Amino acid sequence: MVEDVALSPNVVKRIIDGDVNDSWVKSLQEVDSKMKAIAALDAIKVKATKDVKPELERLEHKVLSSRFLEDEC
Repeated sequence: MVEDVALSPNVVKRIIDGDVNDSWVKSLQEVDSKMKAIAALDAIKVKATKDVKPELERLEHKVLSSRFLEDEC
């Protein structure tokens, strides 16, 4: 179950600091997959999702805000 929701530090670093390329897109798809897994587990009230969900949501927000700001420049 942990592997369904956990992200490696490399994936997080690639998303936050990496260039937008195929590797970055694959990492973003991995985050999306984890968010879907958390939503499914959250629906059955798995306690671990309460710990992981806020971290993934922060990562998602960081990606959206940083990439949006890049597009503005």
